[in-house]
Amino acid sequence: MTGLCLVCAHGAASAAPDPVTCGDGKDDAAALKSAPRGATRVGPHLLTINYQGGVKRFEDQPPYQAAFGGAHWYYCGYVPVLRAHLVGKNENALFSGVLLLDDTGQLVDAGQSVYPSPDGKSFLAVRQEQGQEDSLWRVAERSGKTLWDAYAAVFRMVIEKPGRKPVEQVDTWYKEPYWTEGGVLQTTAVCNPPGTEGIAKLVSDGGTWRWQTNVRCTPPRER
Repeated sequence: MTGLCLVCAHGAASAAPDPVTCGDGKDDAAALKSAPRGATRVGPHLLTINYQGGVKRFEDQPPYQAAFGGAHWYYCGYVPVLRAHLVGKNENALFSGVLLLDDTGQLVDAGQSVYPSPDGKSFLAVRQEQGQEDSLWRVAERSGKTLWDAYAAVFRMVIEKPGRKPVEQVDTWYKEPYWTEGGVLQTTAVCNPPGTEGIAKLVSDGGTWRWQTNVRCTPPRER
């Protein structure tokens, strides 16, 4: 069983690069200036981004003024270690984004926030659904291959009262993710209700990626 360590064979990498996070999408003028080959807001509903092989167009979809309808694209910033542009996408009630790879023009599913690994071979993307307390995390390789994709939480079925059907409750939340200098993705694991917390790291168990932690939360029915 191994942690997600993509650079360990070559020694520890330098400190992990900072995450890139999208704003609220209402004004991307400042972020556009960070595009190394240029990016332009052609109109209120059309964004163009230059990459090595050409130009990519991102066009909004109506209804434009709906609070949670249609689709809106906006430029969030350049991620140097991934050699990719982060483009925010608010679609219906999902706040997410894509990575535009600067060398190939490939679009890779990402999120509102992207945490690149120290060697630039993989990343954690964070998405958020309107009205949901728990965020969606996706860990993927730069090529787009998904390693792990789910809510940033552990759920368990709990019988709140004898005779009633079990209901799903959050057992553990994951928050404050980060990459170690050695390239292992870790996060803080917090029990529900808050009190007990520890560290969880993403590991490969027989080819399946999962979070491993020594935190043991007490089921609600046992509290």
